[in-house]
Amino acid sequence: MSCRPFTGDQHRPSPRLPPSPNSKHRIGTYEKDGALVTSKFTELAIDCADPSDLARFWCSALGYEVQGEGDGIVTIGSPMVPEGKNRLGPVPPTLTFAHVPEGKTVKNRLHLDVNPTDREQDEEVRRLLGLGARHADVGQGDESWVVLADPEGNEFCVLADRRP
Repeated sequence: MSCRPFTGDQHRPSPRLPPSPNSKHRIGTYEKDGALVTSKFTELAIDCADPSDLARFWCSALGYEVQGEGDGIVTIGSPMVPEGKNRLGPVPPTLTFAHVPEGKTVKNRLHLDVNPTDREQDEEVRRLLGLGARHADVGQGDESWVVLADPEGNEFCVLADRRP
């Protein structure tokens, strides 16, 4: 599991990608009335057995609040940006927890990275363990990040770098 923040240095563009980021035909973009139009990441959906319990854990971990609940689905998001999807610029994504009958069976293909902003990594790991996370070994070896799992076993990384 690689949890290093992506800087672009770790990846060489595929020959299928346009050679320049200034290319008029960038993948996933088009122009409308002279403005660049793209999609923005606003929500991550997570299947789980107990949406309320998992939402409570992630609200505590991220400082989020419940924004919607019903029919086996709980959505949480930043209290700083309650309008979320309606903002033009970047927004902290919401997390939506949906009840599913099957349990988690394999390592996540997609995972969250969290970055403590007001404490050191080891303090944040202890705080998250106190909220119900547990250590997870996904074969990461000796790295700068710590892999934990939430109460339903979904792996996530606690990064070492603090950024405002």
